[in-house]
Amino acid sequence: MKITCFIDDLNPGGAQRQIFYLAKLLKEQGHEIAILTYHNNNFYIKDIKKHDIKYFSITNKIKILKFYKVIKFLRNYNHDVVIAYLRNPVLLAEIASIGKKNWKLIVSERNAYINNDFFKLFVRRIFHLLADHIVVNSNTNKRLLNKNAPWLNRVATIYNYVDLDFFKPTNKNYQCNKIILLGVGKYSHQKNINNLIEAIKIIKNSNLSIDIKLNWFGDTLVSESKNKLIHDLKYKIEKYNLDSEISLYPATKDIINHYRESSALILPSFYEGLPNVACEAMSVGMPLLLSNVCDNNNLVDNFKNGLLFNPSDPKDIADKIVSFANLNINKKIQMGLYSRKKSLKMFNSDRFIKMYLKILSY
Repeated sequence: MKITCFIDDLNPGGAQRQIFYLAKLLKEQGHEIAILTYHNNNFYIKDIKKHDIKYFSITNKIKILKFYKVIKFLRNYNHDVVIAYLRNPVLLAEIASIGKKNWKLIVSERNAYINNDFFKLFVRRIFHLLADHIVVNSNTNKRLLNKNAPWLNRVATIYNYVDLDFFKPTNKNYQCNKIILLGVGKYSHQKNINNLIEAIKIIKNSNLSIDIKLNWFGDTLVSESKNKLIHDLKYKIEKYNLDSEISLYPATKDIINHYRESSALILPSFYEGLPNVACEAMSVGMPLLLSNVCDNNNLVDNFKNGLLFNPSDPKDIADKIVSFANLNINKKIQMGLYSRKKSLKMFNSDRFIKMYLKILSY
């Protein structure tokens, strides 16, 4: 079967990692695979070439011409299936499928858009009627689709895949009151870094004997003049005198070592699909400190492999960080082991690829 995997770019995001994994696993199943993008970000290009996957990138400075070329490619390329990830690629693929087509279309929603504009989502989901199947990566998003778009009856939840042979534990050297928190995610309102900074300020001002360090790896630390959020985050860190406690970094290809060197992953997002970084952190054997939203309560069993908190309440975030810090070393080790055991059941390749192959066979 000839399959085209379509996404906006190959930046270091979770959706990009998942579509690369999907392409690789489908290639290993004997299918002929191509990846299509329309932005020139080649974070995964070496991995794509390594696995002998075809790669097409359609770029143009004039957006409308670029999208026209993408639609034309999708209409005319000799494929049996198109699998599209993320909102704009999904919409372009659905437009390309209007009229007679001789290929199957599978689209994917990767976030549970709880607070987004309902009308915009409604219009986009009308276009989902052009798809042969819709894949989501959280049960929360499936429930939202069933509620807000009940006319869509071909919806499947497929949890993320993690390369469990690559993302695996090493011995951690936990220290009682030395807490290194790792945050991973794009610099956006969704990720709620503002409230995390407020929480760390509360901890610092509480005179507790906790040595805390947050390292956050985002997408790209562009010029502050071009990204108001980054400017505001840096201003708040400086204003609160938290330069020693909080560091902001661009994306890194060495994230696995940061997983292994950190005490816990923290992700205070207001909403998520299934956060790829949480799945990877579990696989490496990390405790998780996550906001109690969407499917995060399927990832965290409280005090067994992490803690959940209210993302809108900096005090609650601070309390959960302190609760974790006060656990003894053996308990933190047991949390990491529990995370790894849970990940082996939830994120293995057999489960992931079998579910996609079942959809492809419809």
